[in-house]
Amino acid sequence: ISDREAIEATLIKIAQNLKANNRDAVYAAIHPKVPSLRGQAESELPQYTFEDCRITQITETKVDAAAKPKTAVTEFYVAAKGSFREGGQSYTGDPRRIVKLHLEQDTDGLWKIVDYSHRAPLEADRN
Repeated sequence: ISDREAIEATLIKIAQNLKANNRDAVYAAIHPKVPSLRGQAESELPQYTFEDCRITQITETKVDAAAKPKTAVTEFYVAAKGSFREGGQSYTGDPRRIVKLHLEQDTDGLWKIVDYSHRAPLEADRN
C-alpha cells in the first residue's frame, strides 16, 4: 500500500468516526506529540453532532518521503450533516468544508494528524 493510499484510508476512517460521533477514535488520530491539538479537538468536537460526514474530493496530497519521520499535507472537501453549536448559536444543516491536514507517520507506520484547519469553500485560502 502506498503512502497516498494509506493516507486516504486514514481520512475515510476519520470521516466514518465523525459520522458515528466516535470522538475518542477521532482524538486517537491526532499525534500524541501534539497535546495542544488534541485539546483543541476535545473542545471543538463536542459542539458537533453528526448525522453524516464524508469526503467528497481529495484535491491534494503531498508526501515528503525524505523527512524522518515521513510527513504529508492533504486537502479535501467534506460534506457533513448534523447539528452544530458555535458562539452560543445552534444550527442544523449540511455544511461543506475544505479541510487541510498536516500528517506525520508514527513509529507504527500509521499517519497521525499534527495540525489541521478547515474553512468554507468560498473563503480565501488563509494557509
